[in-house]
Amino acid sequence: MTDLRSFLEDTYRRYHRPELISPDPLEVVRSYQDPSDAEVAALICSAYAYGRVRQILSTLGIIMGALGPSPREALLKGEDLPAVCHRFTSGPDTCRFLHGIGRVLRRFGSLKEAFYVSSVPSSRRELLSSLEAFSRLLGEASGLGNRFLLPLPSGGGASKRWFLMLRWLVRSDQVDLGLWPEIPASSLLVPMDAHMFAFARSFRLVNRSSPDLKAAMELTDRLAEVDPVDPVRFDFSITRRGILGPLDD
Repeated sequence: MTDLRSFLEDTYRRYHRPELISPDPLEVVRSYQDPSDAEVAALICSAYAYGRVRQILSTLGIIMGALGPSPREALLKGEDLPAVCHRFTSGPDTCRFLHGIGRVLRRFGSLKEAFYVSSVPSSRRELLSSLEAFSRLLGEASGLGNRFLLPLPSGGGASKRWFLMLRWLVRSDQVDLGLWPEIPASSLLVPMDAHMFAFARSFRLVNRSSPDLKAAMELTDRLAEVDPVDPVRFDFSITRRGILGPLDD
């Protein structure tokens, strides 16, 4: 535990810095000052956060550029929404996805209200339940169902992009936005990508052979031994360390 704690805290100190965000979809989200636009950007940017980062940012540049300075207002109007291809996501599916977000916004007023429709989740179990309902809601509103772009946590996959979105929206510091502060950070799960899984395996923190939801739960539990209030605070710095390599103090 001492070695793990030292590694995590040293990594956090060195890498958890806003100047190290770029290149990352989070920089797109952070460009919006209005919280109602930023939460929409967080949903879109996390959904397309798969593949090489330069390709992700190129796709997001086209989508967000087409939506203009207020993506929420553009989606509420639902006119001339972009049909952009991104790897496994076709242009028509992008258009359906964006129209679905617009329908949810017209019904609930904000994505936060849609996520909180039953109650504000206060535990991991409740968060997973709310996320399941939110994903189904968007799947129905868009007509996409719950395929790749809108996975269900109950399917057992890592749901990495959903947990990335929630990290951005729930946590609050110089990196994450904290737009949904009613949800406790202790209920979040690690967005399990290749860097996080490699880290978890190197420290023998997970027993799983693939980066699935159970692996994300295992790793989050181990990180909670170091920081039970905010175990996911180490996510950004670990992934940045894996990408950037050694940094000087």
